[in-house]
Amino acid sequence: MASKPKANQVLLKPGMITIAAVLMWSARHEPDSFSAASTGVWLMGALTTALLVRAAMALAAPLIGLAGAVLGQALRVMQNGAEP
Repeated sequence: MASKPKANQVLLKPGMITIAAVLMWSARHEPDSFSAASTGVWLMGALTTALLVRAAMALAAPLIGLAGAVLGQALRVMQNGAEP
């Protein structure tokens, strides 16, 4: 018997967005030659990028949710023609 897919699948998961941003940053800032020091600095830069992306998503999530709620309410008002 096949299992049913989850009802609320998220297209862009925060972990996947973070990994994508770190990979893009790492590819863009790859050093010409890898020594112990340059590898350490490169990895610390990747870690910093991951932390900044997560912080930006944590700050943006409530604002995006609020904007979605306001937009949804505005669309309902426009469809019904009257204030709720």
